[in-house]
Amino acid sequence: MPNSSDRGDLHSDSPLDTVDDDKLGYSNFAVHLADTIATRVPTDGFVIGIYGQWGSGKSTILEFVGEEIAEIEENERPIVVRYNPWWFSGQADLFEIFFDELAIALGEDSDLSDIRDEIHKYSKTLSNLPLDLAGIPMSPLRTLTKLTEEEETSIHEIKDDISETLAGSERPIVVMIDDMDRLTQREVSQMFQLVKSVADFPNLTYILAFDEDVIVKALEAEEGLENGQEYLEKIIQLPVRIPVPEENSFAELVETQLRDILGDQHIDENRFQVLLQNGVLPTLATPRDATRLANAVDFNFSAIRDEANFVDLVALESLRVFYQDVYEEIRDNSERFVGRQPRTTHQRNQDKDDYVDILPDSEDDHKREIVISILSVLFRK
Repeated sequence: MPNSSDRGDLHSDSPLDTVDDDKLGYSNFAVHLADTIATRVPTDGFVIGIYGQWGSGKSTILEFVGEEIAEIEENERPIVVRYNPWWFSGQADLFEIFFDELAIALGEDSDLSDIRDEIHKYSKTLSNLPLDLAGIPMSPLRTLTKLTEEEETSIHEIKDDISETLAGSERPIVVMIDDMDRLTQREVSQMFQLVKSVADFPNLTYILAFDEDVIVKALEAEEGLENGQEYLEKIIQLPVRIPVPEENSFAELVETQLRDILGDQHIDENRFQVLLQNGVLPTLATPRDATRLANAVDFNFSAIRDEANFVDLVALESLRVFYQDVYEEIRDNSERFVGRQPRTTHQRNQDKDDYVDILPDSEDDHKREIVISILSVLFRK
């Protein structure tokens, strides 16, 4: 059994919660966003979209924004409402839970203590709206024509009462909604109908964090839209894409994670750097990718560190995690790649040709070159 001192720590995929831990240059972006939110209070509501791939750091940026807002003087500090619909996905009415969270957060402010009941009334009214074919409550704008005159008056009166109270608040309100791209297509549609129903409340800024491509495809599939991007643009008033991590900072983060696993074991530094620069770093697109690789290497190296070549293991795990077809071909045909028969000089010159039939079936020449680089390090001659 490995000595406990030889074990690395598996890396959490949880978002960072303080700018002091920022290693990828996100803090400046978050500070600017927080300052924009705090100093530009919308009269009719405002919706910001933070766009980024899964694992690119959207949740971390929301945490940083929240931390920056918390540093503002209390009498000027925006009220922050956090809502993660993914926590409740498939279990409950996302409308009702959202309004519960909103009512609780706003009700804690003395100037807004009377708003809780009005929000609950509005939530109940929305929940009782007619359902569309997918079983999702239709937005008010789509259903007012189907409501009785009394019902229509009621929903407008409740919304007007809420708007009047919010407009009189001395503190702006920020609603952060994360992980929308993890929802089912039906729930994505429901959440955007929800945002539409509250987007014009005064004094409120909404920050929605999601993978744009995932959301667009979900809206097109669920709503039957030809162009989900246009639908999105009608709701998101300020789309911002999270900054690409600073190249040197990202490379340093990846190398540090791997060296922490290695400990004081000796390695061929030249092979390691060739693998890192030509194979590993070009493969990793997001901080989450880096964490996945580090955890895979850590888990396996802790069990075989006395027998394993660390550079070989990093190469193999890079293939297993990100190029599974290539990894499985090597695993299932190991003799082809590690056979002991002597090779002629001509055969050695054909090394790259040996890999052609197991390379990713992709038109992406760059990806193929990355895999060739990993294989060239792994099966050095």
